[in-house]
Amino acid sequence: MRVVVNGASGWLGQSTGHVLSQSKLVLNSNDLLLFGSKDRIAKFGIWEAVPQFSLHKEYRIFGDYDLFVQLSFKTRDYFEILGEEKYVKINRDIIQKSIELLINSKPKYVVLVSSGAVTQYLELNRENPQNTYAKLKLEEEESFIRTCSKLGSELLILRLWSASGADMPNPKKYAIGNLIFQSLYSPQIKVNSPNFIFRRYIDSRNQMEIAIRGCINFGGRILNSGGFLIEIGELALRIRDLLSPTKTILRDQESNLPADSYFSTDTDSADLARILGIPILSINNQIRHTAEAFKI
Repeated sequence: MRVVVNGASGWLGQSTGHVLSQSKLVLNSNDLLLFGSKDRIAKFGIWEAVPQFSLHKEYRIFGDYDLFVQLSFKTRDYFEILGEEKYVKINRDIIQKSIELLINSKPKYVVLVSSGAVTQYLELNRENPQNTYAKLKLEEEESFIRTCSKLGSELLILRLWSASGADMPNPKKYAIGNLIFQSLYSPQIKVNSPNFIFRRYIDSRNQMEIAIRGCINFGGRILNSGGFLIEIGELALRIRDLLSPTKTILRDQESNLPADSYFSTDTDSADLARILGIPILSINNQIRHTAEAFKI
């Protein structure tokens, strides 16, 4: 299988590399064409040195590809760094360049990783004008839907809510990674939020395999990510018990505050995993796997 991965050097790019090798969808790195923010020689999954090309340079693609995986996007944490105007401009440029790459690739199958923020945004009937990230991800989805329709490509849109895994480039930015870091390197573990926080966690390699193999075997759809539903306090307890059983957990909790619930309620990812025979990591094994991101 010949595969284009756009956004190969990030968290989900590395997870995709592991999926493509371990599932035997790609047997030789010569069948990979990687794109990212700059030219470089990159480690990709099990392959130690694969050329990665800048998305922002002209690159001629020879021949048709079987699979196109779209991961390139400036995530919401860049919004404050760049400011709204620059953030919008950069992401719209990425979308345009990605569409050009998609057209030139002529793939049979396309997996676009979007966000659960889009689902929430649509459920609110687009009434949250402040959610620039969700609006841009929706623009990306709509651009890919139009283009894949013209190309005759099967398009699976994965709306990713929350994930775990060893491929996190900066795990302390995420709740699960931050709690693991504290359990490993701090004298105690502090849960900073006083209100209940509910998330659904799935290992990123599991979720990318579900999306890629699901698209190839069953065609296009919109797929919300799945996983194990857990409140952040229980997550902290599990992390402590697995990694540092003697440490104390601190949390100033106020039960009268509204809960922060950011997770999908559908079971499509779990159903696909069962059909495809993909074993899903338990939450305890997700914690152990994510802790590997802190290996020194």
